[in-house]
Amino acid sequence: MRHVKIVALFVAFLALCSGVAGASESGGQAVQTPNKASSASRLVDRQLVNTESWHPYITDEGSLGNAWNQTVTDGSGFNPGGYDAAFFSTSNVSRNADGSFTITATPGSSQPGFQWTSGVLSSFNDLSIDGGYVAINAAMPTLTDGAWPGLFLLPGPGNPQTNEIDIFEGGIKLGAVTPNEVFSGTIHSGTLQKGLVLKVRPKLSGSYHVYGLRWIPGRSLTWYLDGKQLFEITSKQFVIPSGVMEFVVTLEIATKKAASWHTLPTKLEKFRMRVKSISVAPLSGPAPWAASASS
Repeated sequence: MRHVKIVALFVAFLALCSGVAGASESGGQAVQTPNKASSASRLVDRQLVNTESWHPYITDEGSLGNAWNQTVTDGSGFNPGGYDAAFFSTSNVSRNADGSFTITATPGSSQPGFQWTSGVLSSFNDLSIDGGYVAINAAMPTLTDGAWPGLFLLPGPGNPQTNEIDIFEGGIKLGAVTPNEVFSGTIHSGTLQKGLVLKVRPKLSGSYHVYGLRWIPGRSLTWYLDGKQLFEITSKQFVIPSGVMEFVVTLEIATKKAASWHTLPTKLEKFRMRVKSISVAPLSGPAPWAASASS
């Protein structure tokens, strides 16, 4: 597998309210979460993502999620009063010496209508994929107090679709199950969506786990955790994307507007999401988690 250096972009994308959640045949509970807006990036072969070379660039809301505006200003994933209480700042994302990176959400914001400051990262203008295996080795913050980490794929260059693949979202409610043991994965197409929220055995917060996805364009999406298959959605159940898509990693903080499906902050504290590595492999080869282990 060849290695490729990528330039990451802190992204600000508009909030689009989600539509009807589709029923799942794999058990668990369907979930309604907001769609993210599309973006653009450069298509390259499916290769290992080298986080060591990621640099801080962002877009602002002036792009409206349609044409990326590469600036050094900060932005927000949602307008004030939306689902997210955090305004994104480049200072809240740090790259570590080993090539991993950390996103920190902190209480307080100088921006009207926001109560927190956090960050978001994507593979803008350097890497997008059109299928394959994806493995993201990450440690989530505590998920019981409003932290809303997300690992997404969004439309890439020349892709006019409104598809969004949520590899993982944290902090989603599932009855009496502690949110630290709740896994949520969803596929969006316009205002429609289909996904699953289910209890998983390992505690997701505070320790590294490999969040995996097998994407066969136009045919199926399969979600994994530490190499174990969780559930699958096929083209017989929902529209499976076939266009190019890019990576987005974000740490939002939920507002009271999301109270019906997401945990809310109960105290002012820092939340940190750490990402050790992001790997991509072609469908013709072994999945990245076959040769890697969380630690």
